[in-house]
Amino acid sequence: MPPTFVSSNFKPYSPPFLYDEVTNEPYLPLPAPHGPRIRITPPRFDDALRTGDSNCHDDLEPTVRHMNDPAVYMWLQAPPFPYTSKDGVTWLEKINKECKGILNEMEGVWNSTPDPNIKHWISGSPVRIIRERQDDGSDVYIGDVGIDRSGFPEILDKQEREQKAKENAAYANGDPRIVWTLGDFMAPSHHGRGIMTAVIRTIIDEWAIPYMGARKFYIGAFSTNIGSQKVFIKNAFSFVGEQANVIDMKKRGKGDGCLSVKWFSRDIPVELHKD
Repeated sequence: MPPTFVSSNFKPYSPPFLYDEVTNEPYLPLPAPHGPRIRITPPRFDDALRTGDSNCHDDLEPTVRHMNDPAVYMWLQAPPFPYTSKDGVTWLEKINKECKGILNEMEGVWNSTPDPNIKHWISGSPVRIIRERQDDGSDVYIGDVGIDRSGFPEILDKQEREQKAKENAAYANGDPRIVWTLGDFMAPSHHGRGIMTAVIRTIIDEWAIPYMGARKFYIGAFSTNIGSQKVFIKNAFSFVGEQANVIDMKKRGKGDGCLSVKWFSRDIPVELHKD
């Protein structure tokens, strides 16, 4: 089991979060039949693991393993290949800092706002690593889902893209003009079971809409990635369009030729966005 996450008496935003009985780690459980065994948790990153303490457990080894699996990396644009331990440390330091920052933000809001009728929008999600709880109490890291403000990669003109991203980043928390995007992957061992469909639905419907004020989503998938496209459609996304041959796979060390990207959007109805 991982070390104790936070103090045992701190359980904000419950529900939708549940808290591990031993470590007090917050998590979003998937609905049946997948949950609560399959859950979305914070990243686990412990520098002690790199000093030889074999009793420490964090996400470095499975991150590197997943990112070097062709059944995973061939569908991802951003991660480098080959993916090294140094890459993994850099990534985990980043997302660990972000998720802990959001947890601190949640604690501050929770402690300063005793009136439940006052809405304070949270800036992001404190959970993203998808795990499967085993019968012995251990967890298996099976995937990742991150929700971030869009950087508009679909805009090919650099100056226009950077301007849009700057505007999107400047909006206050909960502003309905914010465009959000998702990045995700699932371990091949868990493909074809409907898990990612449930993950996306949970992170959007149970957290992003009611607690982040999210209203607009824009997300892309390689045109050959039929599985991801089906996940989006099942979560009420609509096909927007396709950009042909925009991803140079050879430049990324992931094969030859260029891949096309299909884009999908989802706008949350106003009545679901009211605080």
